[in-house]
Amino acid sequence: AIILGSLAGFFTGIFTFAWSGWWFIFDFLLVTIAITVAYLLLINFSEIRKNKWFMVSDVNIRNMLIFGIVYFLSTAIFAILFSGWEQFRNSFLGPLSFPSIKAPVTPNLWPNVLTTVAELNEGSINGIINSVGGPFLFFISLIGLILSISTKEGRIKKFDVFYLISSILFYGAYFLVRKAGVDISVLGLAGLIMLPLVIRIIIAIYKKDNDHDFKLPILLSLWIVSTIFASIKGIRFTLLLAPAFSVAFGVAFGRIYEYVSGALTKGLKIHKAIASGILIIVLLSVYVSPTRAAIRSAGADVPIVNDALYNTLTAIKKDSKPDAIITSWWDFGHHFKYIADRPVTFDGTTQVYPPAHWVGKLLMTDDERQAFGIIRMLDCGGAFNPLNDFINNPHTSLKIINKIILLDKAGAENELGKNSLDKNQIENVIKYTHCVPPEGYLIASEDMIGKSGVWSHFGSWNFE
Repeated sequence: AIILGSLAGFFTGIFTFAWSGWWFIFDFLLVTIAITVAYLLLINFSEIRKNKWFMVSDVNIRNMLIFGIVYFLSTAIFAILFSGWEQFRNSFLGPLSFPSIKAPVTPNLWPNVLTTVAELNEGSINGIINSVGGPFLFFISLIGLILSISTKEGRIKKFDVFYLISSILFYGAYFLVRKAGVDISVLGLAGLIMLPLVIRIIIAIYKKDNDHDFKLPILLSLWIVSTIFASIKGIRFTLLLAPAFSVAFGVAFGRIYEYVSGALTKGLKIHKAIASGILIIVLLSVYVSPTRAAIRSAGADVPIVNDALYNTLTAIKKDSKPDAIITSWWDFGHHFKYIADRPVTFDGTTQVYPPAHWVGKLLMTDDERQAFGIIRMLDCGGAFNPLNDFINNPHTSLKIINKIILLDKAGAENELGKNSLDKNQIENVIKYTHCVPPEGYLIASEDMIGKSGVWSHFGSWNFE
């Protein structure tokens, strides 16, 4: 338990490098551990009342507690070590901030570019279910949730069979109602998914049933339900459904193969190899339709980088210095960085920062002097944060920047002095507005015409 908990924490810590939303798996595991411990305490409540050391002596409770504590501490250590305290703190604050991901304005008054990211368009229940292959495959994965409840030594009781059949009928009724055109809310769908498992756990607690292990179905249910909620906020999060769906789907096929092949061999006296072969072919037939859909989707996909863009970027790589900066709207930032091997003003990982406003304003203006002042400031590093650290007023800071980028260095220094900045503060701001900038490239492409409503929205943002 200690070794596995430490390793799990180490790999969760590594995940903090990849994505700021790393905390979802950490939180799911902690909740799963907490629910499992609570379940074990409740079914052993009478024993604990008799013997206060029972929690320590019972191997199941002890191992879950040890794993939970070690995993939490290990994740904390490696997350802080690899990515800092802020990242680890986000594991608690991240879920609270999720509903505001598409708020139009951030607390510091800057526009929220995420409102225009297509991947963050709100999803629908139909879209989520179709993303994993449609109602039938989703139905199989829900059955997998039930079949993932494991028993000691693989023993199956009559009640388990009754419970499985009841769950299949229950989930089947939902899809029939859905097919009839009856809408069910996201909250209702979450309740439907969780209800059979919750009922089974309550029955196990009532019967003091210690034969079943609910860890995997709890984790998978939490994962699927939470991802459905997230996908309603942004369709990109449907991707997170894939791991939980795949495991549940795999469990369903594995259990079906195990039970049916056993029944064919024992009941119908069919040779095991023949029974297994027939069953595998039948199960694999389920993949025909989604595989065809995937091939059609792949065949219709068109590359977003063409020869003109590639040749332009390779020419920049060949003819420019290594510190040259490419400015454009953020969509192709990663392509620019990779092909040209040059830094960019902003890209898909930094589109939520101030450059979105300045690049939009740069593309809008018909004043060449203003355009030059903006792109020089951007290539010097961006002056808003350094100036606002001294002014501590976003409105005033922006007014000052909009004025000084039009002036020469001496004029800008004079203007900053009028706003009560001392010599050191003025020097610290000027280096971000009037440095000797590196080479700068501005790239415009045809797709930006269709996106003009987006970049002009941010470029003309009214901070007042």
